[in-house]
Amino acid sequence: MLRRFLARLGLALFGVVLGLAALELVLQVAAPLLRPALRPLAEPGIGGQRGQVRVLCVGDSHTYGIWVEPGDTYPARLQRKVARWPRQVVVLNSGVPGMNSSQVAQTFPEMLDRFQPDIALVMVGVADFWNLDSFRASEYGGWRWFLWGGGWWDQSRVVKLARLIRASMLYGREPLPAEVPLVEQRPHSWKIHAGTADMNVGISMHFDDGIRDSLVFRRLLRRDLSLITATAQARGVHLILMTYSTEGGLYGAVNEVYRQFAASSGLPLIDLAAQMSLWSRPQLVEKAFFPDFHPRRVGYEMASRIVARELRPLILGASATNPAPAAEAASGSGS
Repeated sequence: MLRRFLARLGLALFGVVLGLAALELVLQVAAPLLRPALRPLAEPGIGGQRGQVRVLCVGDSHTYGIWVEPGDTYPARLQRKVARWPRQVVVLNSGVPGMNSSQVAQTFPEMLDRFQPDIALVMVGVADFWNLDSFRASEYGGWRWFLWGGGWWDQSRVVKLARLIRASMLYGREPLPAEVPLVEQRPHSWKIHAGTADMNVGISMHFDDGIRDSLVFRRLLRRDLSLITATAQARGVHLILMTYSTEGGLYGAVNEVYRQFAASSGLPLIDLAAQMSLWSRPQLVEKAFFPDFHPRRVGYEMASRIVARELRPLILGASATNPAPAAEAASGSGS
């Protein structure tokens, strides 16, 4: 009796594994073919129900705008540019200095529920090297990583489908009033105020003993981007990834993960570092960036021009023209 039961159980498990493998194969083949056909169907409806388009800028100190006045950040400058467009566009800044990608992945569902964006711009990851709050790097190296399927786990179409279904069931069931984020610094942490609710962002600084293994870092960031993507897709939010404005320091490693993830997932990418490469030249770098590679006013102005140019056809339609060419760099001002 027991032997028969175990045989049936083994046969059932084999059938499940075989079915999942077949589904994975079908999704892997079908996804690249369906992606170009489905993308245009999603774009015309951006902001259609409200009449306005809400753009949520998510990230760390490069989004928050450390070392510059609030009006000089790239979200603030972007707001002034889109204010001249024929559609009403609201740009929201939820950047928190020191926020790592795992914290974004964890708070992203509530951000979407509270701030109700149509478009989310995500630029985060460099703090993963030293802010170890909300994740354990040991899970992304050694036997633990291979136990959970390694890199295949996050590249699997079946896993992505499961995450999408889970996010659809968990998030956004009850419509909430659209709030405006207010970021406030607290001792050893930050808060993102969203009406009557607060989202806490802890900062666990490990500058001397942070993540040293670049492979672990890439695995961590890629998994967080997968979770962020599933949440955005479940909520019908148009997710756009952004590289940092420079390849200097650790930023180049983060940018490369973004480029690879965008290429494999089909997500749109605004490659600020590539489009602002002129400003990284020795004769211009001090004008655009602080010594720690955070943008100055000129750097944020260039970034906001690039983002506005990329968003214009998405919000106003494919026929919208971009008045500013990509190479207006060296002649740009920080005003």
